[in-house]
Amino acid sequence: MTFRPQFRLQDVHVIVGMALALGCGSTRAVAQPQEQPTDQLAVQAPRDSAASLSVPGELIVKFTPEAAQSIEQARLTNTLPTTGLSSLDALFQRYGVTAVDRVFPDAPNQVAEELEAAGLRRVYVLQVSSEMDLLAMAAAFSQDPSVEYAEPNYLATIHADSGRIE
Repeated sequence: MTFRPQFRLQDVHVIVGMALALGCGSTRAVAQPQEQPTDQLAVQAPRDSAASLSVPGELIVKFTPEAAQSIEQARLTNTLPTTGLSSLDALFQRYGVTAVDRVFPDAPNQVAEELEAAGLRRVYVLQVSSEMDLLAMAAAFSQDPSVEYAEPNYLATIHADSGRIE
C-alpha cells in the first residue's frame, strides 16, 4: 500500500517555502543524495510501517481565525491549553493536549504578513501522549467548527528524483 497524503499543491508550496525561509517549524525532512541528482525534488512518505508515517504525539491543526485569536489570548494570559472555547477545551482535555504551538512562530514583518495572508499563522502543532491514536484525534478535531483541518504531523523524505512524486 502506498501512502498518498492529501495536500493542495498551493499549500505545499507555501508551507515548504515558508519553512525554508524561516528555518523553523515542525517539519522533519531528510535529504537523501541520489546517484544522478536533478533540479526537481520529489516528496515520498516512508514505506516501512504505519507508525513511522507521522511524528508520535503530534497533531497539526489549522484553526479558524476566531479560534486562533482565542488561543493567542490564552497564550498571553498563560492559560493554555484552556482557550475559553468550550468545544476546543473539551477536545484538549479529552485527548490530554499538553502544548499548543504555532508551526510558524513569529517572523520578521514582511514574512509575518505573508504567513497571515496565507492563513499559516493559524496552523498549530498539538502535543499529546505518544501513545495517542492520532487518526481518531484528527477525526474528532475535524468535526469541531473551530477547526479547518487536522492531521497527524506526517513525516516525508525529500530526495532528488526524476520529478516523480510517489
